[in-house]
Parts: sequence; C-alpha cells; structure tokens
Amino acid sequence: GTVGGRGEPDLGVQGEGHFMLVDVDAFGSCIVTCVIGESLGGDNSHGGIGSTYNPMPRLYASLWANWKAGNLKRAQELQFAIDRYVIVLLRYGVMAATKATMTFMGVPIGEPRRPFVPLTAEQKVSLRKDLEAINFFEYAKG
Repeated sequence: GTVGGRGEPDLGVQGEGHFMLVDVDAFGSCIVTCVIGESLGGDNSHGGIGSTYNPMPRLYASLWANWKAGNLKRAQELQFAIDRYVIVLLRYGVMAATKATMTFMGVPIGEPRRPFVPLTAEQKVSLRKDLEAINFFEYAKG
C-alpha cells in the first residue's frame, strides 16, 4: 500500500518509535541466487525480474514451479544451470552477451545501446562455443 498515492509505503506503528512495513511488494535477489531469494519471500513471493530471463523463460518457469512444489533438489539443479549461463555472460558483458544469445536462438534483437559495447564477431563465435560447452541451448528449450 501507499500513503496518499505518493508511492511511499504505509508504516504501521508497532510501539513508540518502532515501525514495521505493511503490505509491501518488493523485488529482490540476484539471478544467481533466485531460489535463495524466493525462500526469503514466504507466501508473498511472486517471481523475479532479470534480463537473463529472456533467453530461457522456460528454465526460470520450471525453476519457479519446482521451487513452489517443494522439489528443492530439481530447483537447485535448474538454479545451477542458470548460474553456469550467467558466469559465461559475465565473461563477455551481460547485456551484449544476452543480446547475442537471443540472436543465436533466432530472435535478433540487435546490439546493445551505449554505454554497453557490442561483441566483436570473434567474441560472438567464442560465446557460442562457451554456451554449447555448458549445454545452454538444450537447457533453454525447457
């Protein structure tokens, strides 16, 4: 909830000088710790936001479904697959590598905007090899 429509959270007085947030939806957690972040959200956890969700939405949906169903071992396996992908992205630059990955998957979305630098042709070849080495394209299919 908000105070007076200003976007400020409602504060419930818990005692003199002590406050607690009431009815607040918050988005958090790093992509590589999605499952951990969800574990902190309790019943109010609804999902996540991340640029790396775009190349593999089915993988994240499966992670989420397994987590919610209590299949923690499978959720952890999926999280580790996601983590391997993110580690590859970090070698090249997340935005540029994510856009190149989308192009590899048949969705050409162009090059990154400044201040991000596009990958060179050689980097794209190397990125694709790195993605194949971690079976990214198989995992991304769902």
